[in-house]
Amino acid sequence: MPKKELVNSRVRKSMVDDHLLNQQQLKLPANIKKAQPQFKLEKSDQEKWKSVCGGEVMYIIIHRFGTDDFNQSTKGLLNYIKEVFGFDNGKFNDLFQTAKERPHPKRLVKVEVLQARDLEAKDVNGYSDPFCMLGIVKNTDVDFRRDIPAQRGGSLRTKNKKEKKPKRCSSSSSSSINSFSSSGSLATDINKYDHFRDHDDDVTVLDAASKVMKIKGVTGISRYFKQVLQSATTGSDESVDDFLGCIDIPLSEISAMGTEGWYDLQARSSRSNVQGQCQLKIQFSTAKGSGFHLYDPRELYAAVNQKFAEYEAELFFSKNKDKSWDCDLSVQALSVLSQIAMHYDISICQQSMYAISCVCKIHNYKQIDYKVLANELKQICNQSLEQYPDEVEDFISCLEEFVERCMTMFHYVRGVFPYKDEKSAVRLNDLLTCLELIYSIPEFQKKHQNKTLLQDIQTAFKKATEKWYANQCSLLTPKTESIKSELQTFNELAEKIFTDLHAARNYYNNLFTRIGEDYFTTVFFTIDHLVARDMKKIMEAFNDSSLECSEKVDKLTFQVYFTLKELTKYRMQLEPENQSARLNLDSLHKWFSPLVKMWFDWTHENSVSLIKKAVEIEEVEVIDSYVKYSTSAVDASCCFQQTCDFWKELDWPDADDGFALLAKLVDDICTAGTCYVDLIYDRLERVHFYDDEGQFDITEQLCVTLNNLDHVRRTLESLPERLNFEKVTSGLSHHGNVHAENCRAQLLKIIESGDENFNVKTSSLINNICKKMGVGINQFIQQFSKVPENVDIYQAINPLLQYLDNNLIKLNECLFGGVFDKIVVRILNVVMENFWSLVSAKSTKPAKYYERLWDCLEILLEFFVADGNGVKMSVILNDGFYSMSVSYLTKAKLDTGTLIGLYFKDKLEYQAKKKEFYGSLTFKVFYSSTAQSLFVNVINAKNLPVLDSNGKADPYVTVELCPSHIFKCAEKSTKIVKKTLDPYFGETFTFNISDKLCSSTNGAVVLFTVMDYNILRKNDYAGECAVSLNNVPGLSWDENVPGMGADLPEIEVNLTHPDTSGEIFAILNSRTSCDKEAMTFVKKRISMYEAAQDSLS
Repeated sequence: MPKKELVNSRVRKSMVDDHLLNQQQLKLPANIKKAQPQFKLEKSDQEKWKSVCGGEVMYIIIHRFGTDDFNQSTKGLLNYIKEVFGFDNGKFNDLFQTAKERPHPKRLVKVEVLQARDLEAKDVNGYSDPFCMLGIVKNTDVDFRRDIPAQRGGSLRTKNKKEKKPKRCSSSSSSSINSFSSSGSLATDINKYDHFRDHDDDVTVLDAASKVMKIKGVTGISRYFKQVLQSATTGSDESVDDFLGCIDIPLSEISAMGTEGWYDLQARSSRSNVQGQCQLKIQFSTAKGSGFHLYDPRELYAAVNQKFAEYEAELFFSKNKDKSWDCDLSVQALSVLSQIAMHYDISICQQSMYAISCVCKIHNYKQIDYKVLANELKQICNQSLEQYPDEVEDFISCLEEFVERCMTMFHYVRGVFPYKDEKSAVRLNDLLTCLELIYSIPEFQKKHQNKTLLQDIQTAFKKATEKWYANQCSLLTPKTESIKSELQTFNELAEKIFTDLHAARNYYNNLFTRIGEDYFTTVFFTIDHLVARDMKKIMEAFNDSSLECSEKVDKLTFQVYFTLKELTKYRMQLEPENQSARLNLDSLHKWFSPLVKMWFDWTHENSVSLIKKAVEIEEVEVIDSYVKYSTSAVDASCCFQQTCDFWKELDWPDADDGFALLAKLVDDICTAGTCYVDLIYDRLERVHFYDDEGQFDITEQLCVTLNNLDHVRRTLESLPERLNFEKVTSGLSHHGNVHAENCRAQLLKIIESGDENFNVKTSSLINNICKKMGVGINQFIQQFSKVPENVDIYQAINPLLQYLDNNLIKLNECLFGGVFDKIVVRILNVVMENFWSLVSAKSTKPAKYYERLWDCLEILLEFFVADGNGVKMSVILNDGFYSMSVSYLTKAKLDTGTLIGLYFKDKLEYQAKKKEFYGSLTFKVFYSSTAQSLFVNVINAKNLPVLDSNGKADPYVTVELCPSHIFKCAEKSTKIVKKTLDPYFGETFTFNISDKLCSSTNGAVVLFTVMDYNILRKNDYAGECAVSLNNVPGLSWDENVPGMGADLPEIEVNLTHPDTSGEIFAILNSRTSCDKEAMTFVKKRISMYEAAQDSLS
């Protein structure tokens, strides 16, 4: 259809934009740039546009038709047009007169017969074949139905519908009836189609019978014969249709926008039997060519709709400056738009598109109620837009502008939709509904290149975060142009970032979850990128700067590091699948690595300096009764603790680099600890603590010093936990578990080295204390040794115990538990050392004397064990002096005979271990219970040493039962065998002793001594051996040795030389002056020893 547009769409849009620019505009954040019109029209063009549009609207109002729901008078509508378009009286009157003089428009009414229901059954089979006749009746007072062609302005007939359903029929029939006036009525007749009018001769009796067979009941027979009668009385060219009902609708009662509904069928007369309803859809329009259509009517409707929307919005905001426009038009505007839509046959769908387009344009500058827009969009989404290609193109363009504007608003989402603003939250929720509906329109998706709402919003939020970040940076411009100022500024910026992330996580995320957008994730990753980009540049410049070390490693620098670390922890609030994502800030440790190493050096120097100063100025006294150490230990430990805390806060992510840093840190701490202990040690030397002069007392200052050392040592000992060695070394497992364990061992070795230095110096201090106490301890022990035997043992040892108790109570009150335990063990060692000196002193003391010392030792043991609260028994048993004292006293308190028995028992053990060196002796020993005698058979000797000048020897063997004071048997001797080293003796000796004496005497032996016979000088000693009498054959009551032991195995024993160096021999030797038995034994053993020594020479 050829058309002539008044102005093209671009120029019209420019007019609208120019008009809106002068109106009260939506209050948006100042940093959102408002759209500017691209074109400016001359004033004459605008006036022409207003005149033509206004005149056409006035024409339509003057000739409006139908009813509406607004009940507006024509005069009221014209006045509304005058006000909206801003016409003065002269202009208005001219346009009004022109409109009146134009020809009347030609009206059309479009009727769609949709369906009917519950109609009366007119056929014999209980069905009807209904159809409709439609027409416009000009004069409702005439009975037009008797002469339809003469009374109708126009009529149409629908096709008959052969329905098999007796009660319901449907037909979608569209008919247009023109040439009517508003005083007429729409008349609708529904009739039943006559089946018999087409009857001819070809109809057989069988066909007729078939119809009869379909008759049901008496009523059906009546209907059948009625049809036959009507057919017989009607000519061949005529037909008789049954009347089913009629509907009369006055045109003046039909809405200008049309109507659709169910209408009850009416009877033609009182005799008519009518039932049922019919559904009709009625619409008005204007015939093509009616009026002066010099432009596209849709352009007119869109322009007027836009004009009304602008006017209503302007009026609304003049009264409600801070509210959202509800998009409602006044009843006058709606009434006019309904007439225009009817006049130009603009559908509901088209009207919705124009209305939405207007709201979208208003949205560029005004704040609107998105809920209303959402309702309009829902109607569009349920309809097909393919039949309106021209409107759709402009409509989609408006939607794109709307979406673009929304995304621009999302660029400033924090300002447009403030945090925790309930009204803003509601608006945002409605806006998202609008966007969801827009993105669901296929035509929009196609034009939008199938981009999803989620994609566009994510892009918008990234830009929003970038803009917000840039804005915050601009607001926090450093006061001075220095790197330190930039770091300070970042700390201030970080506070805003944390606040924004909190809002993103706890507020905005919930608002955008409905569209699948994880707002927090988008914001966090964007912030991560922006902060990492800027901080990397700042730190590179900072590391390269010429600042002093103390300026680079100050609190501000690492506050920035820890702030960045805190920022990375927000990753744990991401969805689980995003928590393992790589962040740009994960590399921040690389930017700070040079500073950390510099900080370690600086901290070590400061720690050593602080420790020196603390030791120098402190007064060695207890800070608190519960603390027990002084300020220097506190200062040193605090230095180390602060360093450990700093390392833990660093949380270094690179395991390899972290191990190197940690190793240096541990070494620095241990070095500083060593410095502290050296300073303490030197201070004690300056006060002559290590001098032996003067009286020694346990002082509080001395205890505090010990506690200081232990407190600092325990701080070093706890470094593996404080510095979390396990975390660092486990991070090295990618090199293998062996490598990780080796690294851990290296760290522990550094600590052990430092701990060793503490232990050495502490032990030195404790040893000196105990050394000075040892003087007093020795005096009391010597005093005890001089106490007469008749004095009670407890009374005799009490001075020593009192001295120890007084000093230990003082130490226990002032020392840490660990230090006290160490010093008690050392004091125990000093006591045992002095006690051993007393025990092992060379003196001729009887056994009773050593029994008294044994009792004293048990009292001392009881004192130090203190009912299990003192020194552990395992520690005491490990004390060498205690063990020697116990060993010596256990034997020294025995009688001489028992000791001699023990001597020979030890000899048997020694002999069993000795290898052959002096030859061997073979013999048999058995006991005969019948003869009550012991039989000793000396058989032979082998490999005897050379004792004569001829390289031989003249050996013989003496046999003796020992201990001699028990058995009191004479020594017996074999014959002398000349010139041989392997003599054979073959002699048996008998000793008349009881079996009980043999078996019960501890250490009872047969002692064989091999001698070399000399004529002119003393016999030489060759060797000796012994055999126990406690278990010789024949001693058991049930054991009998037949045949003088012929069947007994021979016993071969290696020969040894006498030994006078044992502990037992020493005890016996100490008794020679007061014990005859001991003197005899010792004298004989010494002579044998000397003979053995002479033979060797």
